[in-house]
Amino acid sequence: MRGLRVGVPREYFFEGVDAEVEKGFEQALATLRQLGATVEDVQIPNIQSAGAFMAIMLSEAFAYHERDLREHPELFGELLRDRLLAGALITGSEYVQAQRIRALLQADMNAALRRVDVLATPTSPKPAATFAQVYDPDYGFPRGNTGPFNMTGLPSLAVPCGFTGAGLPVSLQITGRPFDETTVLRVGHTYEQATDWHKRHPTL
Repeated sequence: MRGLRVGVPREYFFEGVDAEVEKGFEQALATLRQLGATVEDVQIPNIQSAGAFMAIMLSEAFAYHERDLREHPELFGELLRDRLLAGALITGSEYVQAQRIRALLQADMNAALRRVDVLATPTSPKPAATFAQVYDPDYGFPRGNTGPFNMTGLPSLAVPCGFTGAGLPVSLQITGRPFDETTVLRVGHTYEQATDWHKRHPTL
């Protein structure tokens, strides 16, 4: 871990962040520093456009499942079925524009990762949701922090980094350069050797 450069993109990833999530994340950064890493803030210029990943994800998911959705809708849970059907509402123009944004974000991420070895963010700005929340039809599409890296194809790993006062888990997301899964896994493994969050379990 000594000499590892960790970049923290705070714009977008910390918007609306829960105080306990932020606390757990900052404690994880402190652990990485103790292990010998250097930590610095980095900028990703087009990160506010990352929500475009939803247009790509939903339209492609609908295209993949379209036949079964039409012929066997009963095979899908109500919540999942409604989310997949939302992909049918995305136009070809919206999909193409989202792909253009994807290319911009890939360039931005690659530029940031030339300055640092990995990026670190909270996996989600909120603690893990309860089952009651997730199965509520009004739950919608809560914003997480995995989308920008799914969109840009970068290897990412989420590792536990704490619990809220209510006993809900929070985690640290580590993202690396294209095809550099080795570094991402090494950082995650080293962090887990120095902490015991991965050995704890929430009360069910």
